[in-house]
Amino acid sequence: MQILSAEQTRKADAYTIANEPIKSIDLMERASQAFVDWFTLKFNVNKDLLVIAGSGNNGGDALAIARILYEKKYHVEVYLASPQSQGSDDYAINLKRLPPEIKRIEQLDFNCDIIIDGIFGSGIARPIEGELGTLIDKINGSGKLIVSVDIASGLIPDGLPVEGSVIKPDFTVSFQLPKLAFMLPENSNNVGQWAMVDIGLDDAIITAQKTGYHYFNEDNTKGLLRPRLKFAHKGDFGHALIVGGSFGKIGANLLASKACLKTGAGLITSLVPNCGYPILQTAFPEAMCLVSGTNHLINFEVKNLSNYSTLGIGPGIGTNLETLSL
Repeated sequence: MQILSAEQTRKADAYTIANEPIKSIDLMERASQAFVDWFTLKFNVNKDLLVIAGSGNNGGDALAIARILYEKKYHVEVYLASPQSQGSDDYAINLKRLPPEIKRIEQLDFNCDIIIDGIFGSGIARPIEGELGTLIDKINGSGKLIVSVDIASGLIPDGLPVEGSVIKPDFTVSFQLPKLAFMLPENSNNVGQWAMVDIGLDDAIITAQKTGYHYFNEDNTKGLLRPRLKFAHKGDFGHALIVGGSFGKIGANLLASKACLKTGAGLITSLVPNCGYPILQTAFPEAMCLVSGTNHLINFEVKNLSNYSTLGIGPGIGTNLETLSL
């Protein structure tokens, strides 16, 4: 699964709008419905909801979400983060679509069970300060459960360092694909548990985008597994060479070799220093074992690499200069 930049995602949005074709307001409605589908499976209807909407398209999403949840009998109140702003076109449309029965509060009292954060989306590229920064800080200090629409307000999607105020959600519901920012440990407090919902962006344009980042989980790796024939044998599934380990760190090679077998290699050869030979042969008899000829370190070149279909090098190998020849 690809991880796209904010700019690439905008291109995918625009391509979908132009080629499906679909109006941008209808794509927003589809995204909002996908969020609601996730939300209603997670939280029952007796929850009091406060939807906080900015004036951009993320705010437009939030207002559509508020309307749809109200139609599903949730108790919903709305707070406009920038009430004096004209906002984006789709935000303005969804503001007009809000049923008059949905209360628009002017003073935040956080008299709710769940806050839905729709202040800023993935288009943000600056620190959030001033009044909106103060608003975010108040939300974080409310003690309420927070669900962010697409991305936490204030979090920069492309993984850049974050300054200013950023929402600290319990859940983030990302549209179509995960964001690079979700993968960085320093952002863990600004992501919470995250989920993806399909909003129907065009698969062709997503696949055509070039990216150095991909996300793998159980769902999207199942298709990579090829069924094995009844009379297949180990020689049909490749020969992996795992080079690593040093005195006190043989376990790193052992774990890597076991993982290699687990993920489908037919043959495993583990190259370790002499001290690792009895460990590998005892703990992992499924692997063949080569030694470097030195007791504590690997220090000579790996020969006959053409015998192997895959090479893994590094786990536990250490930083001693004697290994530099590898």
